[in-house]
Amino acid sequence: MRLFSKRGFSFGRGSLLIKKWGRKTKMSMENRFFEILMYRVQIEENLKGKEHKRLNEATIKMQVRRSDGQLVFVHKVADGEGVGPVDALDKVLRKALIDFYPQVANVRLMDYEVHKKNGDIGTESLVEVIITSTDGQNQWRTSGVSVNVIKASLLALAKSLEEEISRLLVTV
Repeated sequence: MRLFSKRGFSFGRGSLLIKKWGRKTKMSMENRFFEILMYRVQIEENLKGKEHKRLNEATIKMQVRRSDGQLVFVHKVADGEGVGPVDALDKVLRKALIDFYPQVANVRLMDYEVHKKNGDIGTESLVEVIITSTDGQNQWRTSGVSVNVIKASLLALAKSLEEEISRLLVTV
């Protein structure tokens, strides 16, 4: 525990999620629904002039396990104007997974929190992103930890979708 605390992990709110998902991320692809192989987020924003324009674009390469167990490589691009980079990642994740797991269409992000984990090292600090998601009936929280807030957001979003897929496959 002390080693984790020194690295910036706290075991207050959301700690069960960190422990649970820490184990899950070490699982082999055989036990997972998808694995993110690469992602890219581009942010373009015009800060001058009368028009305040934004373009956020996310690209993702994934390996997805179909219901028959076969692995499939997926490459998707999603872009949205006037929306942030986390929303672009959320959209591209759904686009990449919806053909394999249609239930991800019902998942919505309800709350998004960012917590700085170790404040003494400035911009190199670990951040934890905690999101609350819903499918309209159930709510759950997932988290992602990284020195990169975008990566931490992606990890939390991916865990949220895995949670929904897993829950629905168990109840079917």
